[in-house]
Amino acid sequence: MILEKSNDYGKTWKVLQYYAYQCQRYYNMPGMAPVLKNNPFNVTCTEDYSTQYPARYGKVEYRFDKRYEAGCGYFDQDVQNFMLATNVRVRLEYPFTDGLENLFQNEETLNRYYYAISDIVVTGRCNCNGHARDCTGPRMEETCDCEHNTMGDDCEMCKPLFNNRPWMRANASHANECEECQCNNHGLACVYNDTLDLGICTSCRHNTEGPHCEKCLPKYYRDANVPLEDPNTCIACDCFPEGITNNGTCLQAATPSQQAGQCHCKNKVFGRQCDQCIPGYWGYRVDPPGECRACGCNNLGTVNNTIQCDQYTGGCPCKESVQGRYCDECKDGFYFFPISKDAEDCLRCPCDLGGAFPRCDKVSGSCFCRLGVEGTECKRSQQGRFYPALNFVRLEAEDMNGTFTTMTPSEGTRSNNSVEFDVLLDKLPQGSRQAWRSPQTFALYSGELYNFSLTYNSTDDGDNCSVLVDSLILIPDVNLTRVYTESERDTQDQLQSCVQASLSLVGPEPAYCNGLVFSASTEIYNGTLACGCDPVGSVSGSPCTAYGGQCQCQPGVVGRTCNSCDNGFYGFSSAGCKRCQCSIAGSLHTACHLTTGECQCKDNVQSLNCDSCKDGTYNLDAANQQGCLYCFGYGRAISCKSANGFVASTITSQFVNETVFDWLVVDRAGDGVPFANSSSNGLVVTSPSTPSWVYITAPGLFLGEQFRSYGQRLDVKMDIRDRGNGQNPPPANGDVILVSGTNEVALNFVPFPSPNITSYHVILDETHVIGEQSVSPLEFQSILAELTFLRVRATYYAFPHGSVTFKEISLETAVNGQGAPGEVTVRFVENATCTMNYTGLSCELCARGNYQFLIDPRCS
Repeated sequence: MILEKSNDYGKTWKVLQYYAYQCQRYYNMPGMAPVLKNNPFNVTCTEDYSTQYPARYGKVEYRFDKRYEAGCGYFDQDVQNFMLATNVRVRLEYPFTDGLENLFQNEETLNRYYYAISDIVVTGRCNCNGHARDCTGPRMEETCDCEHNTMGDDCEMCKPLFNNRPWMRANASHANECEECQCNNHGLACVYNDTLDLGICTSCRHNTEGPHCEKCLPKYYRDANVPLEDPNTCIACDCFPEGITNNGTCLQAATPSQQAGQCHCKNKVFGRQCDQCIPGYWGYRVDPPGECRACGCNNLGTVNNTIQCDQYTGGCPCKESVQGRYCDECKDGFYFFPISKDAEDCLRCPCDLGGAFPRCDKVSGSCFCRLGVEGTECKRSQQGRFYPALNFVRLEAEDMNGTFTTMTPSEGTRSNNSVEFDVLLDKLPQGSRQAWRSPQTFALYSGELYNFSLTYNSTDDGDNCSVLVDSLILIPDVNLTRVYTESERDTQDQLQSCVQASLSLVGPEPAYCNGLVFSASTEIYNGTLACGCDPVGSVSGSPCTAYGGQCQCQPGVVGRTCNSCDNGFYGFSSAGCKRCQCSIAGSLHTACHLTTGECQCKDNVQSLNCDSCKDGTYNLDAANQQGCLYCFGYGRAISCKSANGFVASTITSQFVNETVFDWLVVDRAGDGVPFANSSSNGLVVTSPSTPSWVYITAPGLFLGEQFRSYGQRLDVKMDIRDRGNGQNPPPANGDVILVSGTNEVALNFVPFPSPNITSYHVILDETHVIGEQSVSPLEFQSILAELTFLRVRATYYAFPHGSVTFKEISLETAVNGQGAPGEVTVRFVENATCTMNYTGLSCELCARGNYQFLIDPRCS
């Protein structure tokens, strides 16, 4: 039998021990050879276990320690090599026999010879070369848990970064750990160098190189602000290729004159990365890149006297009053270029900001005046010239040619026509004056035609509501002038107040506006303008005012140039204009024809001065829109005039203390309805049961012969209450309805009825009748002459949430005067010249000798 071992997992085998009955005979070796001290690992043969008969419970034992204990230590290298094995093999070569197998070569005989093995026990431990305490892993596949910076299944090598000395097995006195290479935390591995007797780092990271990864790679440099072991210790040079002379490497360590990381720059280029031009040069980053050109800045004119310029444009940073690419001249408006570095700036031109051009002589500071401006500083107008006021561009409405369109609401409605407004002046009181300023600005160009539209809407009925447009004024935008842009905030605010003052219709403008407007106006108009006074309308030889250009006009003459008659004057001549003699009562306004002096009369008025009534009319009255009343005379008058002896009177019902004066509540058809009650506050009309109109109808005191109220007022005082959103009633046909037999007219209140208003009126004449019907003066007077019903509307709210409380109703008329104190004489009662057969103030009686029969109402 032969016991063998393998150190390479069975590829090759080496004999440990021979076993034989006769060692010399079978293996040519002596039996029981002793272990030699000088060669304890020699192979021997033993005959101790080989006999003719097997021993009961016999055991064959091979012990490694018996070999080296004679003279070697356990950690001896030879001992370790001897004890190392990956596999152990027992080779059974020939059993002990009785020799019969040589005589009988049959199967039966041969089967009598065999080996009997009950157990094989191999005792050992992992081969960790002294660098592990334990092994782990599946059986027969255990690996060492290596220590001492070793690795491998048997800890047979150093870790990659621990090869600063050769790998060695541990022994009883030394662990022989693997030493870490000095790679400064940048290397991944190292190899031992016999010559240098140390480990050389390989696979350096973080842009390092060298035996110890102690140097930066080319195109990187050492950051002295962090430790060598820091991952960011090497910084990229990042040299700009267009600014360097090499391939992009830089200084890896600082020198007395240069910092670490400094790239190798071209001429006129500097910076650590060679990324900019040296002071006084520019153009590094423009085409062609990397080429620097001289700035050429005049440092007397640059900020802080620098010679540096903009790296992209080459423009030098000039002082506030200096201009030019090289900062070598004063800006317009300044003079006397600095002559030393101590001089701060050019001097401002001592010129008016508008009267002079923006630039002066840049050496002496002399001003260049605009057209028509004079003075050392260009601050005054020349004789015969003026500077315009801010409201100079004025289009007078009376001088304009234009078109207008009127729109009348449909019957039964009163509402604003829906249009888009640019201007809305709400609730203008009578006689008010307002100037509106557009929030928008417009750029107007010379030679172009511009149309301006003004839209006005009124909710008020009647012909008395109107808006008088005086003029359209174009105000220049002074915010663009030099006197605004180059001045302090206080001056800017003053100039804006001058703009507001130019729009004011009352009051003078502040005194400081004179100088500010001069500067703004002369810049806007590029100088002053000729006075251009009209030789006829102005006083000969007189100059115009320097501010505004107003010429000295003859009497009655107006206009800046004195070229037209004033309002209310006519006959333009060198002696001036004559005052119009228009009657206030009979003319539409005080202005007359500019040449003839003829006044514009009301419809029923005539004559040059509008001071007499036309035929068929009488009583010239300023309050009458038509000027005179139409004669009535029941259609029998040839002419008429105002009757004498009559005074003003009123027919009045005051609904207080629960008195209703026989006023009744009726529906549209005139039938009575029970929706009224009297109280101390007045006659209260409440909501009907269904959405419909109700009226109150007048008692006899207001009816019958009322033609003396023609052209007069019916006044109503009432409170309207609307307590919620309900159902609107059907459209109404007037607020006041007058009925005479089968004839009926309707009129609307002024103002429009509202819960916020308590006093209303109507004018009793044909011009205020609503609806499509055309009513003549005679027809309207005839209704008043025999008035059978007078109805006042009593519903002004959404059904059923409201009421109307009537306080007072009064009708203007006239009666014969009694000479009592306080009587007011009136002239609206006619005294007609009647046709034959009739007499009376209104031809209401038959003349003497004529009679009226029942079957024929005419007098004969």
